Amino acid sequence: MPTYLITITVLAATEKDYKKLSQEMENKLFQITAKPNISGSFGETCRLTFKCSLRISLLEATAIVSQAALTIGKKFSFTIMKEKAKMEV
Repeated sequence: MPTYLITITVLAATEKDYKKLSQEMENKLFQITAKPNISGSFGETCRLTFKCSLRISLLEATAIVSQAALTIGKKFSFTIMKEKAKMEV
């Protein structure tokens, strides 16, 4: 089962927007792995990191993240990385 790490960066968002995005992602069974990392003064840029271990493809993960981020109505960017499978010895 693939595991994806997702980092979403939101520009000019409020605390309410961060909570809404977190709620949307958690509704889609993504688990938050890091508290919001806010750079500069509050509301300039925020990074949220999630982890997903669902049986979905990279394309499906991209669609889910895009739909969740669109709900807040702010500019955003995201990165999805697939964790490599661990070899057992």
